[in-house]
Amino acid sequence: MADLERASFSNIEQQSIDFVIHSLRPWLIRWEQTISWKLFSESERKKFFAEHLIEGLLRGDSSARAAFYKEMFNMGAYSQMISWRKK
Repeated sequence: MADLERASFSNIEQQSIDFVIHSLRPWLIRWEQTISWKLFSESERKKFFAEHLIEGLLRGDSSARAAFYKEMFNMGAYSQMISWRKK
């Protein structure tokens, strides 16, 4: 259990994502619901909500991100920005 003796960057990265999804996210959802219930009136709940932003923790592994960016670049969704400076 949790023996990281032969761990690589890739499986540590995946382990971190799994931790966020399976351990943190259920608690964060509960806290968001409790915050909304205890802090906002019923009319305020129609306008406001509590949310933890965890997208940065769920970016995916490096190879998946590289493949995504390559595909977006190839189809023209992303482009390279060239900076021209006067010297």
